[in-house]
Amino acid sequence: MAQLVKTVNGLAIASVKTVYGLAIASVKTIMALDNTAAGGAISVVQVLKTSTSSTAYADVSITPTAGNALIMVMGHYGNSSHTNDAASDSGSHSWTKIGGADATSAPNYHVSMWQYSNIASGITSVRGTGGNTAGATVIVFEIANANTFTGGEVATDDQTSASTTHTASAVTNATTASIFFSAFASTKASGTVTFTENASGSTGTWTATNTNTNGGTSVASAREVNATTYVGLDVVYQIVASGAARHHVWTSDTSTYGAMATACFHA
Repeated sequence: MAQLVKTVNGLAIASVKTVYGLAIASVKTIMALDNTAAGGAISVVQVLKTSTSSTAYADVSITPTAGNALIMVMGHYGNSSHTNDAASDSGSHSWTKIGGADATSAPNYHVSMWQYSNIASGITSVRGTGGNTAGATVIVFEIANANTFTGGEVATDDQTSASTTHTASAVTNATTASIFFSAFASTKASGTVTFTENASGSTGTWTATNTNTNGGTSVASAREVNATTYVGLDVVYQIVASGAARHHVWTSDTSTYGAMATACFHA
């Protein structure tokens, strides 16, 4: 796997990284924020990420607020399909798989999206498990006031032809006040590839960066950029107040493949 470098609207990005003493793990707190939609109560409370290079799983340490929802997105590498993915937490609660996709052309990358709504108190960690030990990246969002997923409001994509444009299929929200997530797992077999979010053709503006409320510093978006060592994974979101079909477009400076998943949630 080669290095994946991300640029977001030309902004310089900083991140806060905590390493838990494991040589294989890169554990990052990506953002702590309150991004409430105008006229609504849906918000992203926090986002955290863990990447591993030689295990079938990745654990994210998190202490969420009871009653909120957790959205977990996992990208992993290897010959196993997303159908072998699983989500779990320290409290052994049940998670719902929203959707998943495989990049069936070389390289073999996979993505899956999971939800745990109306979460119980006492959770300290979330685990995403793939089908083999080639590595996994797990990103967990805690969201407030959006505990419901309506069946059918999800789309997945297997990008079978290498391209510099990566367009996720559109999803339409029946409930006006909703939050959309769109995820892209990919890398390049050799060289360096740069991805840009909110590319031409995207519907609305998707959030990839924000201001960390803990100190007010700019922090990295929900992504793993070190695809030399880990699975490259990017997740963007959009909070909306009207019903419409929405999708996200990434571009890259080099042709590559990808697996994508998009879904929306509401109160």
